[in-house]
Amino acid sequence: MAHRDDGRPSGTWRSAGAAGEVSRPRPGTAVVVVAGELDLANCDDFGSWLAGQDAATLLVDLTGVRFLAVCAARKLANVQNDVVAREGFFRVRVGDDPVIRLILDVAGPFVIVDATLDASA
Repeated sequence: MAHRDDGRPSGTWRSAGAAGEVSRPRPGTAVVVVAGELDLANCDDFGSWLAGQDAATLLVDLTGVRFLAVCAARKLANVQNDVVAREGFFRVRVGDDPVIRLILDVAGPFVIVDATLDASA
């Protein structure tokens, strides 16, 4: 996992078969776009990187994810719980893959947005 000079996770994450990038469209908001396969080999690293994205509103775009293992969905749920405990907002955007939606349903519940991610969602 890449870190900035202050020890916090950087805006990008790369692992075998997956990658993520963070943008911060406004203070307190992070939009995380993930692509590839989130599986047993990278879910711990992914979860640590995602948990380090300090934001009151965290929007996770999984439309580029081709495979989502249950361990990665649980990491998403853990981060969601942390964000909500801080009275923040956590949203997930998914594509049309019914298997990924089913895995999120089992690990969640999540607030799933289908439209363009927006900090007010």
